[in-house]
Amino acid sequence: MVVIPTVTGLSTGARLLSVPRTIATAARASPSSLPSLCYLKKSYYSPQRRSVLPARKLVIRAARTESKGVSLGFRAPNFELTEPLTGKVWNLDDFEAYPALL
Repeated sequence: MVVIPTVTGLSTGARLLSVPRTIATAARASPSSLPSLCYLKKSYYSPQRRSVLPARKLVIRAARTESKGVSLGFRAPNFELTEPLTGKVWNLDDFEAYPALL
């Protein structure tokens, strides 16, 4: 049986923070209580549960090209795009009410 002493007069958070240390101390003191407290050993942050993977070097290859589009602040060129699902044709005039700076 594990006895967990609590201190009155402390906030609930402080009391809860002291409980795991008390349980771990009691588990070390009495080996018979280990099966009931095995969840402490197999926690998510346990080094036994994590496997060590070798570090990989990440290489990103990209090319930078100059934009051949419209310069900043100029009006977009006129275009027509067909929507695949409905077949509706969208053009620049459809977006006149929704100005945006790209």
